[in-house]
Order: sequence, then structure tokens, then C-alpha cells
Amino acid sequence: MSGIDVPRTRTGIAIRAALAASWGLAILYVAVALAAMWHAPRVPYADGWGFLGHFASKPVVREILREDNGHHEVLPHAVRMFELRVFDAQQWLQVGVGIGLLLATLACVWSVLRVISAPDRRAAAMLVAVLGLCWLGNIRTLGHANETVHAYLVTLCVTLGIAMLGSRGGEPPSVRATATAALLGVIAAFSFSSGLAAFVALLVVALLLRARAIVHLVLGLTLAGTIILRRWSNAGIETAMLQFAPLSQLDLLLRWLAGPLVYAIWPVTDPALAAHVPTTPLRTLAEWMARTWHEAFGPVMLARWPHLLVGVLGICWLASVTWRARLGTSRPGMLGLGMAWFALAVGGMVAVGRLHYFDLHPDQLLAQRYLVWSSLFWAGLAIATLANAPRPRNVILVVLVIAAGLLPSQFWMWRHGESMREVANTTSVAVAVGVVDPTLELGETAPSELIHVLPAIQGAGAAMFAWPETALLGSSIYSSRRHSVPIAGVSIDPVMNLLGPPGRRVRFHAASDEARLVLVDADGVARGIAIPDPEAGGWLGWMRGAEQGGPVRAFSLR
Repeated sequence: MSGIDVPRTRTGIAIRAALAASWGLAILYVAVALAAMWHAPRVPYADGWGFLGHFASKPVVREILREDNGHHEVLPHAVRMFELRVFDAQQWLQVGVGIGLLLATLACVWSVLRVISAPDRRAAAMLVAVLGLCWLGNIRTLGHANETVHAYLVTLCVTLGIAMLGSRGGEPPSVRATATAALLGVIAAFSFSSGLAAFVALLVVALLLRARAIVHLVLGLTLAGTIILRRWSNAGIETAMLQFAPLSQLDLLLRWLAGPLVYAIWPVTDPALAAHVPTTPLRTLAEWMARTWHEAFGPVMLARWPHLLVGVLGICWLASVTWRARLGTSRPGMLGLGMAWFALAVGGMVAVGRLHYFDLHPDQLLAQRYLVWSSLFWAGLAIATLANAPRPRNVILVVLVIAAGLLPSQFWMWRHGESMREVANTTSVAVAVGVVDPTLELGETAPSELIHVLPAIQGAGAAMFAWPETALLGSSIYSSRRHSVPIAGVSIDPVMNLLGPPGRRVRFHAASDEARLVLVDADGVARGIAIPDPEAGGWLGWMRGAEQGGPVRAFSLR
């Protein structure tokens, strides 16, 4: 008897350890994602500049309802407009709303997954869901306030809609539940274009639940009405841009699905990134692997193989799980399948709607802004598989290996997010001063769009134009009213200026924990702003006009 009890005891200890590790990793991934969201720059970045420019110069209702590059973002625009009008577009409201929407999505997912009876499968399924939503491969979305509002509103609507349809377990959904799910689909579709794919997920789930014809009719009519309304408000733009080349678009879709894998192993596939691996032995190994990859497949963002193979395997996996689900599956299984079909439909929309764009910019197919969707494809597949896994003791180990294997990518994706934050912050300081060096790295912010929208943002006194430091530019500074900060190692270089007359770039060292310092010329007039420069160390700023011939001083605001 003792010979049997010992293995059982050891097995119980192993399962408890695996459970603890699963929940520990889930908490870790959520905490890091929330930290990335909280540290999002409190200034515009990329599309955020365009939003602010339009909101500051156009009527409120028109801008909330307007279409932008095929996207309708009614509720997200309402949040952004409110933040502009009430809080000077300081971004923290969008940050808070985005965090709330992500947490609400996780809560919705847990409300479904908690019915899984086996504790290890339940923990593994939740860990997979957390990876799909919170892995830092999604840093492009997690790390920018304006992205989180629309992305996680869509994920919340999709998961809630699927949960509503499956609220009766394996029974067909009621008409009331269907109407609620359809409404959530409409909200998703008018939160971002990707939200339109929610109806694909709802229709697949309804089909697998053997729903009555009235359910399909409600969902189909709502989808048709949504498409018509979007097309009417777009004045025909969406259909005019569509091109159909099935083989090319299938190729794009399959490679698009491989995005999460590409970023999970990014440093060992990209020689430029491998050169920045911090420790010498690891850097040597990463550079060798990246060179080997590059020689075999070409640039990782442009390669067709093994990306196509990954996509094909994903499609086959989805087909297999969906085929088995026709015989019946649990609510967690339906949630996973719905998430996977939603993400696949988003990929199809991207491939169809942006065929010409990818011809011009082939490196954008695997852009990070898409990972928030493609990650859900694999997470949904894994959840659907785990929901009915035949050997629960093994699946939690597999999930733990995957979660642990993604930990290194957390480091380099966090660092990538930091570089985007630095770009956003330096751009905002240059804009506040009015000296934007043509050589300044602007990231995904287009210089032409920046120049176009700045007058409206400045006129509204929003974003960096609401800073107290910006208000002091051009006025005299009195040391009795401001705190002088000693600076050393001052370096001043003349720079050209996209916004007007040439200015100066200023670098120096200072012992200050302020977020910003005002730069003052020898005549006592404030002509610049500086911020800490974590990339090069010290402080970096810009000043208006030519050098005055005297020492530059720095002041903090009391």
C-alpha cells in the first residue's frame, strides 16, 4: 500500500506546485501588462496627434462619429474628446479607461473558465487567456493610451457576446441573449474596424450550439445593418478600397497569424536586434542564430517561410477543434473557439482591406499593432483545446513551459516599449518648444501630419501646450519665484526646424528628479524645455533661436 501512496503523494505535490506556478505566472503577466499601461506616455503618439488635431478644431458630435481610415471609434472618441475638453488631453483618463477595459475582459473570461472542473486545466486555461491579452508582444497596444481604449473595448464586447450566447451551457441561446450579443457586436464594430469580426465569432458559436433560425436571423440582420451603416457613413470608401486576389490574400493571412511567434523569438531572427543582447555569451549565440535564420529565410519581417507553415498549422488546428465541437463542447470551449474565429476574421479583414498597402509596405504585415488580435487566435485555440483535454496532468505542464518560454520576450518587448515612450516624450518636448529637428526620431508619427495638426492643438492649449513650463516660454524668469537647478557639461548644437526658424539642441547633466526643466538664456528669458534622457544619460532639451552668447540656466517650477 505504501508503494502506491508515495507516487500519489508526489503527484499531488507536483500538481499543487504546477497550480501555484500557473497562478503565479498569470499574476506576473497581468502585473507587467498593467505596469506597461500605467507607464504609457502622457503625451500623444502616432494616431493620437491626428485625433487631437481633429477634436480641437471640429464640432464634438461630428468628430465622435467621424470615420478615420475606415475605422469608426464612437465610444473611444467620446472618451478622447471628454479628456481633451475637461483634462487638456493629458492621457491619464484614456490610460485608466484602458486598464479598466482590460481587467473587465479578464474578469469576463474568468467567469466562463471558472466552470472547468479540473483545477489544473482551469488554471492552465486562465494562464493562456492572460498570455493572449497581457503578453508584452502587445506593447504597441498596451503602451499607448489611445490604443488601449479601442482595443480592449473590442475584446470586452467579443468575450461578453460569446459568453451571452453560451450562457445556457450547451443549450441553444435565447432570443434575448442573442439580441444582447448582437448589440455588443455593434458596439465592437463602432469601436474599431476589427470589431466587425465579432459577428463571425457569434455566428460560429451560434452554429455550433445548433441555435434556432431566429438566432441566426437576428445576428445576420444586425451584421447587415452594421455594414450598411458603416458604408453609408464612409460615403462608399470601404467598398471602393476593396481588392480581391484570393491567393495573395491567403498568403498574407497565413503569415499574419505567425506574428506572435516572430516577436516571441525576435532577437534570434533579426541580426540588428541580436547585436543588442546584453551579455556576451548570449549575444554571440543570438547573433549566430539570427544570421542562420536570415540566410535561410531572409529578413524576418518579410519572410514567407516558416511563417506560412505556422499559419497553416494554426488553420488546421482550428478546423480540427471546430469539427470536434460540432458534437458538443463546454462554455469554455465555445469561448476559446469564438476568440479564435474572431481573430481569424480580423486577419482576413486585414488581408482583404490592405492588400495594396502591403504591396507598398510589405514589412507592415507583422506590425506590432496587429499582435493584440493575432495573439487572441492562438490563445483561443489553446483555451478550446484545454477545455476538453483528455490528459489534464500533462496540459498544465505544456502551458507552463510556453509561459516560461515567453518570459525572455517580456524583457526585450518592455525595452522596445521604453524606446517608444522615449520617442513620444522627446517629440512632445520639441513640439512644446516649437523646435522639431528634421533628424529627430518621431517613431510612427508622420512629420507632415504633426505639422498639420499642431496649430489646432496649440490653439486649444492641450497636451504639452497645457504644461506650466510651456506657458513660461518667451517670458522672463525670476530666480526668487523659481528654483534654480545647477547644471554641468552643457553641450549646445544648432539644429534646423520643421516648424520655423532654426533652434538649439541642449544636453547637460543635472541632479534633479523633476519631470521637466525650463531652460533660460543669459538675458533671463525662458526659451526651452528639457527632460531626462534615459538613452544617453543626463538631460536633453531644445531652445528657440540662436545661441545668446551667455550661459544657459535651468529652473524647475515650485
